[in-house]
Amino acid sequence: MNTFTDAQLDGWACAKCGTDLRTIPKSYFIGYGPHGQLFACPDHASPAERALDAWRSLSDDEQARAIGYLCARVPEAVVEAAHAATE
Repeated sequence: MNTFTDAQLDGWACAKCGTDLRTIPKSYFIGYGPHGQLFACPDHASPAERALDAWRSLSDDEQARAIGYLCARVPEAVVEAAHAATE
């Protein structure tokens, strides 16, 4: 079982190594804990967490352009299946 400090559970320290996140320029949201959001330092954020953070930092227009770019390169059958799954 993992034991976390209050600072880790309160989002002030990296949930994985305990580094004080107030002393580094960038941290990454990695999930929720018993006290709220948990964050990781750049050394311990996974590629998926970094990608999700980058996606969230885009404006609505930038996200729409990115979706359009990706859809233009995905086979039509995949796009149709995705639309059918969301209906």
